[in-house]
Amino acid sequence: MMSRRNYAQEDGTSRRLIMVLAAVAVGVLVVAYLVFSIRVASNEARQVAQTGGATGRIGTQVTQVEPVTGVRGQVPESAGQPLAGSSDPASGLTSAEDARAAAEAALVQATQEAQSAQAARERALANLERARAAEERALTEANLARAAEEQALTEANSSRRAEERARAEAEQAWAAEEQAKAAADQARAEEEEARAAEEQARAAADQARAGEEQARAAADQARVSEQQAKAEADRAQAAESEARQRAERAAAASTEAKGLQLAAQADSILSASNEPDSVEQAAALAVEAWRRHPTSGAYQAALTSLRQLPVMRVEAGSVLSTVAFGPDGSRLAAGGVDGAVRLLSASGETIARIEQDGAIGALAFSRDGTRLATGSEDGTLLVSDSATGEEIARIKQEAGVSALAFSPDGTRLASGSWEGATRLIDGTTGEEIAQIEQAAGVSALAFNRDGTRLASGGGDGTVRLVDATGQEVARIDLGAAVHSLAFSPDGARLASGSDDGRLLLSDSATGDEIARIDEQGAGISAVAFSSDGGRVASAAGDGTVRLLDAVGKEIIRIEQGAGVSALAFSPDGTRLATSGEDGTLLLSDSATGDEIARIEHGAAVWDLAFSPDGSRLVTGSEDGIIRLFDATDGGLARIDHDEAVWVLAFSPDGTHVASGSVDGAVLLSDSASGDEIARIGHEGAVSALAFSPDGTRLATGSWDGTVRLSDGTTGDEIARIDQGEAVWVLAFSPDGQRVASGSVDGTLRLSDSITGNEIARIEQDGAISALAFSPDGTALAAAGEDGTVRLLSVAGTQIARIVHEAGVYTLAFSPDGTRLASGSWDGTARLSDSTTGEEIASIAHGAEVYTLAFSPDGTRLATGSEDGTARLSDSATGDEIARIEQGAGVYSLAFSPDGTRLATGSEDGTALVSDSATGDEIARFEQDGAVWGLAFSPDGARLASGSQEGMVRIVPAVPERTFAQLCTERAGRNLTRNEWRRYIGEGEDWQPTCPEWRMSEEAGARAEAPESGGDAATVIR
Repeated sequence: MMSRRNYAQEDGTSRRLIMVLAAVAVGVLVVAYLVFSIRVASNEARQVAQTGGATGRIGTQVTQVEPVTGVRGQVPESAGQPLAGSSDPASGLTSAEDARAAAEAALVQATQEAQSAQAARERALANLERARAAEERALTEANLARAAEEQALTEANSSRRAEERARAEAEQAWAAEEQAKAAADQARAEEEEARAAEEQARAAADQARAGEEQARAAADQARVSEQQAKAEADRAQAAESEARQRAERAAAASTEAKGLQLAAQADSILSASNEPDSVEQAAALAVEAWRRHPTSGAYQAALTSLRQLPVMRVEAGSVLSTVAFGPDGSRLAAGGVDGAVRLLSASGETIARIEQDGAIGALAFSRDGTRLATGSEDGTLLVSDSATGEEIARIKQEAGVSALAFSPDGTRLASGSWEGATRLIDGTTGEEIAQIEQAAGVSALAFNRDGTRLASGGGDGTVRLVDATGQEVARIDLGAAVHSLAFSPDGARLASGSDDGRLLLSDSATGDEIARIDEQGAGISAVAFSSDGGRVASAAGDGTVRLLDAVGKEIIRIEQGAGVSALAFSPDGTRLATSGEDGTLLLSDSATGDEIARIEHGAAVWDLAFSPDGSRLVTGSEDGIIRLFDATDGGLARIDHDEAVWVLAFSPDGTHVASGSVDGAVLLSDSASGDEIARIGHEGAVSALAFSPDGTRLATGSWDGTVRLSDGTTGDEIARIDQGEAVWVLAFSPDGQRVASGSVDGTLRLSDSITGNEIARIEQDGAISALAFSPDGTALAAAGEDGTVRLLSVAGTQIARIVHEAGVYTLAFSPDGTRLASGSWDGTARLSDSTTGEEIASIAHGAEVYTLAFSPDGTRLATGSEDGTARLSDSATGDEIARIEQGAGVYSLAFSPDGTRLATGSEDGTALVSDSATGDEIARFEQDGAVWGLAFSPDGARLASGSQEGMVRIVPAVPERTFAQLCTERAGRNLTRNEWRRYIGEGEDWQPTCPEWRMSEEAGARAEAPESGGDAATVIR
C-alpha cells in the first residue's frame, strides 16, 4: 500500500506538472502577441512605402506646380486657380513671376520631400526585410512552442493519468495507513513491553558491566602477573642459557684439560718405557687426547707411536729364532724353538705351517723365491714349496742344522750342522753333492754373488772357502769360533767375525787378509756389507755396532746398550737396523749413525730382515711375536748435508725435493724416502734455488757467482749463467721461460731459462736482496740492501718505487697481483699497490722482518720477525688476525697449499705448524739448529725443513692423516677397561679407540696375563 508520504510525493508531482503546462501556455501567448505586433508593423511600413511613391511621382511632373503648403503633403484648395483681383498685366506678370518663383520653390521643396520619401521608403523596405526575418523566426519559435505545447499537453495528460493512479494508490495508502496505525498502536504497546524488558536488560547489563569491570581488573592483574612471570621466565632462561654456556665452557675446558692430560700421560709413558705394551697404550692415549683437544703433545706422541708400533704383529706362541723375507717381499718365514716354521703373506695372513721335530736353527729362501729350506735341531732339513708349504725334499743329518744358504742360481743348497760338517746339496732333489768337514760346529754360511765361492765358519775358529764342487780353495784362521760371515756385493771380499772380537776382511779368491780389526771387546755376532760395498757393519756382544770403510777404518760407532744379536743394511744402504738382547730394535742412518727410530720389543730380538724394497722390517723375538715395521720411519725422510741448509723446495709434482747448503752442494732427493737422486756441486754456498713451474728445470744460485740450470728430475746441467758476483736471489717467471737472478753487486739479470742466454740486464746501487715476479709475469719487483724496492717491467722500465728505512730482504706479490708485500730490517712489513707503489698498510714488528708470504687465497699475509713472533694480518687493511709466539727469531714460514695451516721455523730449531685462522699450535718439530727453510709438498701432506745443522727433514704435516694411519696401518691395541677407568674416568663408557685395533678385553687379557698366549699364529692390527 502507498503511504501518506508517497501520496504527498505524487500530489507534488502533479502540481509541478500543471505549473509547467501553465508556463508553456503563457509562452505561446507571448509568441502570438509578438507575431501580431510584427504583422502590424509590417503593414504600416508597406503603407508608408506606398505613400512615399505617390509623392515622388507628383514631384516629377513639372507641368503642375504644387502650391506651398504649410503641411507636407497637403495642397491648399486655391491651388491652380488665378489670383483674385489681379487684372493688371504688369501686376499679372509680377504675380506670374512670383507664382513661378513660388512654384520653383515648391518644386524644390517637393523634390527634397520626394528624396526624403525615397530614403524613408528604402528604410521601410529594410525594416520590412528585418520584420520578415523576425516574422520567420517568430514563426519558427511559434512552431517550436506549439510542439512544446503539444508535448506539454501529452505530458500533462500522462501526469493526469499518473495523478489519477497516484490518487488511487493514495487511497489505498490511506487504507494501509489506517491499518498501520492499528499495527503501530499494537507495536507501541509491544514497545512499552520491550522498554520494560530493556530496562530489566539494562539493569542486568549494568550488573554484567560491573562484573566485566571486575573481570577486566582481574585480567589486568593477571596480565601484570603474567608479565612478571614472563620476566622471571626470561631471567630464568637467560640464567639457564648462561649456565648452559658455562657448562659448555666448563665441558670444553674439561675436555681440553683431559686432552692435555692424556697427551702428557702418553708422552710420559713413552719417555719412561718403549716396551711394546707401553707404546700401544701410549698410542691409544694419544688418539684419545687428540680427539678431545688437538695439541702438539698428542701429535708428537702419535708420531712416536707411529714409528714404534709394528705394521703387523703375529703371535707365534713360541720363541722365534730366525726370520726371512722372500726375494719378492710377498712372503716371509719365521722359525721357532717349537719346531714350527710359519709361512706368512706380507700382510700377516698364514700361508702354511711347516712342522719339524726340533727347534728351527736356520731357514733360507731360494733366489727365485719358489723354495724354502728349513733346518731343525733334530738334524732334519726340509725343502718346501714357498707358495703352499708342501714338502719337496727331506734330508736327515746326524746333528742339528745350524746354518743354511742357497746359491744365487738356486741349484745348490749349503747346510751346516753342529757336528762340524757342511753339506752341498742339489737344491731341487736334495741329493748330496759334496761334504766339507770342520773340526767344530758350523755357525755361518755364505755364497758370493756369482756362486763360485762358499764360505763356512765354524767353532774351530776357521773359515773355509770352497768352490762350486766343494773343493777347498782357501782357509782363514781367526783363532776363535766364527759366528758371522758376509761377502761384499761384488764378491771380492769376505768379512768374518769371531768370538774374541776380531773382524777380518779377506780376499775371497785367495783368503788373503786385507784388514784386521781387533778393537771390539766382545765376540762379533753379526757382520754385513752395505749395498754399494763401501761400508761394513759389525755387531758385538758388548752392545757396540761399528761402521767401517772398505779398508776397515772405523767411520761411525753406534751404542746399542746391550749385546747385539742381529744387524742388516736396508737394500739401498741408507739405513742400518740392529737388534739387541734387551729387546731393542734400533734403526740408524748408515751415513751418520744418527738414530732414526728405537723400538722396544720387551724380549730379546734374535733375528731381523728388511723387505727387498726396504720399506718393511721384520723381527723375530723371544716373546714369540713376529713384528713387521715400517722401515721408512713412519713416513719421515731425512737428507743430510755437511753444513747448514739455507734453501729448499719441493718439485711441482711433489716427487722431488731440492736442498742447497753452505757446503756448496745442491741435493736432488726422492721426497718420500730422502734418497739422493743427484748432486749439483757449486764452489760456494748455495743461497737460492727454484724449480720451474713445470718442474722440468731447477735453477740454483751460489756465492761462486753462477746460476746453474739443471734438469729437474736428473740433475744434469742444461746451462750455466755467469753472474760475476755472489748470487743472492733468483726466481722463475710464471711461464717458466725466463729466470731472474740478483747479485751482491746490484746486477739484475734476466735470462732465457733453457739456454741461459741473457735477455736483459739492469744495474742498481747495492746488493739485490729479494726478487719476485708478478703472477702475470709482466712486472718484476727487486729489493736492495739500501731499503729500496723497485717495480720494473720485464723490459727494465721502472714502474714505481717503494722506500724503507733499512734493507729489504723479502718480497711477495699477492695471488691476484694487485699488492706487493715487502719486509725490512726497519721492523716493518708494508703492503703497497703494485702499480703505483702507494702504501696500503704497514705492519710493525719489534725487530727485523725476515720472511713473509701471502695465503693462497690472498686474504692474509704472514710475517716473521726477529722479535720472535709470526703475525697473521688482513692483507687488505694490515689489521692483525692472530699472533704466533715462536720464542725466537722467525727465519722462515710457509702456507699449506689449502691455506689452512702456517709453518714457521725459528732460530732455536723449532718448526711449528699452526692453524692459519687462529694461530693455535697444531704440531711442533724440534731440530738441532736454526730452521732456515720450510716448504709444504704440493698436496700439503708433508713439510720439509732445512736447518743450520745441515739436515733436511720431511715430516707428515697433516695430523689427521697421521692419526688415521696410526689406527689403520699399525698393529695397536685398545685400552683395557681398567686402563679406561684409570685414564679416561668413570664418566665415559668404554669404547674402542680404533676399531681396527684388537678389542680391549682380548688385548687386556694379553697385556695382563701374557702367559695365556697359545700356539696359534694371530695377526693383531
